[in-house]
Amino acid sequence: MANDNTLNVEIKAIITDLEKNLKKANKGLEKFSDKAKVVGKKMQTVGISMSRRITAPLTILGGVALKAAADLETLETMDLSKVKIMWVNYPHMPTGTLGDQTILKALVAFAKKHSILLINDNPYSFILNDNPSSVFNIEGAKDVCLELNSLSKTFNMAGWRVGMLTGSATHLQNVIKVKSNMDSGMFYGIQKGAIEALNSSKNWFKDLNKIYAERRALVWELATALNCTFETTTSGMFVWAKLPSDLKSETFIDTLLQKHHIFIAPGTIFGSNGEGYIRFSLCAPKESIQSAIKRVS
Repeated sequence: MANDNTLNVEIKAIITDLEKNLKKANKGLEKFSDKAKVVGKKMQTVGISMSRRITAPLTILGGVALKAAADLETLETMDLSKVKIMWVNYPHMPTGTLGDQTILKALVAFAKKHSILLINDNPYSFILNDNPSSVFNIEGAKDVCLELNSLSKTFNMAGWRVGMLTGSATHLQNVIKVKSNMDSGMFYGIQKGAIEALNSSKNWFKDLNKIYAERRALVWELATALNCTFETTTSGMFVWAKLPSDLKSETFIDTLLQKHHIFIAPGTIFGSNGEGYIRFSLCAPKESIQSAIKRVS
């Protein structure tokens, strides 16, 4: 059995090897920026615990909902010299706004102009969306973009944590440098299940969206009964609704919970711009939504 001195030497050797790997990973990260700065929302530091911490010195532009190319003109007035990554989410959650070709083209052009890596989170692309799209439908996007997608929403596999990242080999390799120091794959059974999901026919999407469409029609009825307004040209598994102008989100949902025993997410949980809005989920069965309609009628 190894004595304490031998064990200490072995542990020090392991830590030394870990530090070498972290330094390699940091070299890739340091290419982004010399100073950490966040525009739009707070960034959590990515850490590895063993009395050592790896920090990512980069600037992120995020938390900005863009409805038109004109919003990019507002961003142009900001100091973008330290911005290296910009996160967008189309189709958008929680509002369900679709990212049309005009805004995606403008975003790609904006990213090219300012040498920003544009990352689109696209997990709702097949939910109640007649024309699923990708940022890579835009010419030149491969040079400045990455895109995330997931099996969680499209194949009802939330919790499986199976997703994909697409983009150029160069951008993917930069991610792999970091990710390979954090994990090394998933349980093989989950991978086999994901393969079966990806082999699903178009009937899967047709049947899934039929269920969501039926629930959405009922949610629209419920929202109308609550004197809310909403867009009908959105996608995803939620309905984003505006309250009458004199009502606050959390006050409204508290009253709804206490008076009718119905809970709806207040828009404020998504940030201060969500004040005056509520978000309905389409994950509830029809019977539950119908019951809610009866309670408020």
